[in-house]
Amino acid sequence: MASQYLYSQETIVLSTVEKPPYVGEHLANKGFAIQVISEAFAEVNYDVKFEFMPYQRAMIAAKKGSVDGLAPTFVDPANTSFAYSNEFPGNIVGFLKKKTTDLTGYSDENLTEKERLDQLKSYHIGLVKGAGIHPALETDEYKTFYVKHDLQNIDKLAMDRLHLVAIDKYSAADALVNFRPHLIGDLTFMRPALAFHDFSIGFSKNKSDYEKHLKAFNKGLKLLEESGRLEAIQLAHGLYDVRHDQHLNTKKIVIATVDNYEMSVMQKLSKNFLEKNPGIEIEWRVLDENTLRQRLLSDIAITDGQFDIMTIGAYEAQIWARSGWIKPLENLPESYNVADVIPNVMQALSFEEKPYALPFYAESSMTYYRKDLFAANNLKMPAAPTYDQIASFAKKVHDPKNDVYGICLRAEPNWGGNIALLTTMANSYGGRWFDEAWQPTLDTSAWKMALKKYKDLLTQYGPPQFETNGFNENLKLFADGHCGMWIDATVAAGFLFNKDLSTVSDKVAVTAAPIGTTAKGSHWLWTWALAIPSSSQKSELAQKFITWATSEEYINLVAESEGWVCVPPGTRRSTYAQAEYVKAAPFSPLVLQSIEAADPIDSTELPKPYTGIQLVDIPEFAAIGYQAGIYMLEAVKGTISVDEALEKSQRFASQQMLKSGFYKKKMYMKRGIVR
Repeated sequence: MASQYLYSQETIVLSTVEKPPYVGEHLANKGFAIQVISEAFAEVNYDVKFEFMPYQRAMIAAKKGSVDGLAPTFVDPANTSFAYSNEFPGNIVGFLKKKTTDLTGYSDENLTEKERLDQLKSYHIGLVKGAGIHPALETDEYKTFYVKHDLQNIDKLAMDRLHLVAIDKYSAADALVNFRPHLIGDLTFMRPALAFHDFSIGFSKNKSDYEKHLKAFNKGLKLLEESGRLEAIQLAHGLYDVRHDQHLNTKKIVIATVDNYEMSVMQKLSKNFLEKNPGIEIEWRVLDENTLRQRLLSDIAITDGQFDIMTIGAYEAQIWARSGWIKPLENLPESYNVADVIPNVMQALSFEEKPYALPFYAESSMTYYRKDLFAANNLKMPAAPTYDQIASFAKKVHDPKNDVYGICLRAEPNWGGNIALLTTMANSYGGRWFDEAWQPTLDTSAWKMALKKYKDLLTQYGPPQFETNGFNENLKLFADGHCGMWIDATVAAGFLFNKDLSTVSDKVAVTAAPIGTTAKGSHWLWTWALAIPSSSQKSELAQKFITWATSEEYINLVAESEGWVCVPPGTRRSTYAQAEYVKAAPFSPLVLQSIEAADPIDSTELPKPYTGIQLVDIPEFAAIGYQAGIYMLEAVKGTISVDEALEKSQRFASQQMLKSGFYKKKMYMKRGIVR
């Protein structure tokens, strides 16, 4: 809640530039820097509007006073057009290089910054013009080469036209994940970092009240720092400040996980594990679903090695195992009872018959609906509804005047967000991502029908501001009584049927995920699982925790602590044989049936060369799905047409496959790519 400081409500406008993960129109809260600025101003009762522009336009607009300032930026004493605010955490600048590049004679041990840089004078270094990475590098002492943007330098690095690229650590990681996935695992960010460039707001001196705004922001920023909120925002975006890294603790494991209810229970109950294993410490890094995926893959992309345990899914497990990014989980104790794990769930997490992750929970997708609203409108939900029927039902139960919306759906753009649902919809209309020659098929009638139906549902019967809603946001909306229907993960049932967590626990019912024209691929298969990255030096401790957290013992512990309705679903047959669970979880037969029926190999009407229902098991898919998710959200919002969104997605997918050398290498087979 914002502090009521001396200032009355006022709105200021700042120009800004797209710079993931710090600034981005499609990032959570528009990125770390935007969230910090917004919350700091909110502390002093200010509202902030951001205008996204190319860098030169943003700078000119701020200098002229067309807007109140430029943010975020870096303090530049030579630029007298701006008055600069106090700083907050920003770029971590260093060198990106290929793992295979040999910097003969280079050492970073016990050296000053100047001594480290002096060793690099003979190497070709890439810089972005105007980025101001480091003043020393812009002198004639170094062999520097300038380009317009980071991706150009990354490409030159990959082609051995540069030895090093001077770049922000997280910008490099996100560029690789979103635009150069084929290079993931080939590059490394050198340690220690070269410099830390903290962010500031440059307030335009051409605005008469710039000093007032500057003081207001500084006050708000100080309040964020004192309350611990600034650090919390940084951690929520997965941006860990290496200035505060401590020496390696050989008994501490760092766990990255998703901010779902089930994981919060794991965190709570981990005290039982620690009591039985004295001396071990756990550091939790809990992130929203999309941020988690981005930060885990970006950690691998630049060989950062921050984590000992990663929460990954069915998409990552086999690709990462194949690439050597995660370790096999060998010599599991007999008491673990691998045979008890549902076969297609374990298969999704295995490579060459070895498990590389163990399932914490597994899920398919299904339809949740309010049986009280259906009864009031004389509606009957079929066992296998169609999307046309869902639209008809949504229209009848839609009651926005009373804060009840016909349907809630994932809309947050990402391959695991809106694309997960849209892919099952496209499957059910006869679509697929790629044909047998690995050519994208997004500009087909099946995808057009799916996207149009999805758009109609959200724009006509969805909640307001749906574009930021992912799994957790929709879960809360439904649990608070604001959704007539919701098509999403089966794991939500344990929350929605829990009277202590859901206001509609006695009013919710479930049925199968809808279909378009076929049931094939209409419901997904997913598992959140625990894995050990190859960079971890604490494999033994990590595997000990993973084995405990995915065991039958843990499931019984959750049942005892939270109730049977809350146990992690979808992993073990023994769970579904428990009479107490079946009684507490009336949805359990449909969940088990949906999971066991989900077939990642045979999930489309037309033949496909990949494995996956709501995903494609190639490294390129994360980047393709991310960009397609943005285009399809723009179509739903009306910024572009449905046809334009699909054409742009088709073009991006084709270009990404070409850039990756996918077609040239011909390294694929019918069931997934072989690397």
